[in-house]
Order: sequence, then C-alpha cells, then structure tokens
Amino acid sequence: MYYLDGDPDRALAAYRRLLELDPKAEAGYGMGLAYVRKRSYEEAIAEFRKPIQGVSQPVSPDSVENRAMIGYTFAVSGRRQLANRVLADLLEISRRRSVDPFYPAIIEAALGDNEAAFGWLEKAYQERSEELLMLKTDPRLDALRSDPRFANLVHRIGLPK
Repeated sequence: MYYLDGDPDRALAAYRRLLELDPKAEAGYGMGLAYVRKRSYEEAIAEFRKPIQGVSQPVSPDSVENRAMIGYTFAVSGRRQLANRVLADLLEISRRRSVDPFYPAIIEAALGDNEAAFGWLEKAYQERSEELLMLKTDPRLDALRSDPRFANLVHRIGLPK
C-alpha cells in the first residue's frame, strides 16, 4: 500500500521488516517496484532478477512478469534500446505460451508509445487480465491517465469512479 500511496521508502522499510520476520518471504518484486518509484533503477533491476524462493515452486527471475518489469525499468530509466529488446523477447515468448498483454502495455507506456500501449490494454481487456483490476491506481500507467481512452477502459471494466 505504501508503494501505491507514493511512499517507496516506507514500502522498502515494510519489506525489510517482512524479511526480518520471514527470510523466505517473497519481497523482491515489491521491493523492485519501490526502487523504481525511487528512481533507484539498478537496485530495482537487481530485485527483479532475484529468484522467488518463498513459494512452493521457486519462480525464475526469467518469469514473464519479472522480465516485463526489467523492460519497464529500462524504459523509465531512458534505456530505450534495452527496453525494446525485452519487449521483443516478450513477443517471442508469446508465440510459445500465454503472455498477459498488460506487460507489453506497461513497457510501451513507459516508452511513450501510447497507441501501442492502448492496443495491448485493449487486448488485456479482451482476455480479462486480472492486472487490470489495479488500473486506476497502478503508477506504471500514469502516463496514460489523461487520454480519454483510459477513462473509457476504466468505465468498461466497471471500476468505481
């Protein structure tokens, strides 16, 4: 909640406390998000690259979600070529298995390609991506909020005003 409230320092403190209580807790992804919010991009990428140990089946740092966040982090930090490389990688993966369209959408939004981002968000809507449940509060989509298509999507999803 601290992350969504725009307080990455408190989010990081909460995750560190969680890890003190349970060293196997999954905190890396949340910490990565908080580091992105702080513009501590190298720390964010390091967190997204860590395997997730605290679950019954360890999640690879090469998971689609983690790859997408690495691509997003590259995009917001101005490393467009690396972000585009990750985006191409996600598209290649999507030829072999399902990739939530929300993930390419956040990278495209961070790259400033609103047309492509809305195309992916529309696909996410058609596929009923659960990532869209946070549409109104997810800071990764801030660059799209002023576009009327964003309000239309929020309305179609049925999120409260």
